[in-house]
Amino acid sequence: SSKSDNIRKIIYYAIDNVRDRYELPIYVTEHGLADRHDKYRAWYIKETLRQIHGAMANGADVRGYLYWSLTDNFEWDGYGFLAKFGLLEVNFKTFQRHGLVFSDEIDDKDAALFPQKINGKYYIFHRRDLAMVLASSTDLQHWQEEGRILEPTQEGWQNDRVGIGAPPILTELGWLIIYHARDRQEVYRLGALVVDAKNPSRIVAQLTEPILEPSEPYERIGVVRNVVFTCGLVELGADYLIYYGGADKVLAGSRISKVTLINALRKSTVSK
Repeated sequence: SSKSDNIRKIIYYAIDNVRDRYELPIYVTEHGLADRHDKYRAWYIKETLRQIHGAMANGADVRGYLYWSLTDNFEWDGYGFLAKFGLLEVNFKTFQRHGLVFSDEIDDKDAALFPQKINGKYYIFHRRDLAMVLASSTDLQHWQEEGRILEPTQEGWQNDRVGIGAPPILTELGWLIIYHARDRQEVYRLGALVVDAKNPSRIVAQLTEPILEPSEPYERIGVVRNVVFTCGLVELGADYLIYYGGADKVLAGSRISKVTLINALRKSTVSK
């Protein structure tokens, strides 16, 4: 579309200009959209990232992307509080906090929303009591538990805790999930499973071995030793690009062929 073409031209011009002038790695910073009704923001961010990945595929050394900004704020260019750049809305009259999605009285963390509704509902994975739990909602405010989808095993590389990382991606097999698991020696690894496209409470395929485990120095030594922890999952051409935290100190990336991963999962289907 013309809008996509305009974004592509802007991104490519900016990246090419910086690359030619400085010949240094590139970080895209303070990039955002003032959209007080959130009508275009999601599309804008997704389209921008798609164009950045296109530039990377053509050789641009882009190392990072920082959205402007996390919350609405005061813009000093004359728009003041009227410009709504934030991913999170701020009511500057009341400063009312909307609170947590789930209760703060339980051990609850590592949440990821499905990117689209399923059967008219929003779905989210989160980690409760060391297991991966599914919940659904019709309004993103009131949540109904759908059950514990994945539990720690008795033995092996996921015998201490399991949890979601990046939002799921829809594939021909169902929703692909790259999750984290920790063993009792406190080593974090990444696993892969697929849940049913129309019933995300049902696992249809799961690999028995991890797809990534700490091996590099930046994964083994840091704030917390021996950690690879899923942060993001995107499609990049014929590959999946997995963003992950290494040793709670660095952000890293790893590629895996779509065909290789899907075929491996196809051979690891779970009986109904």
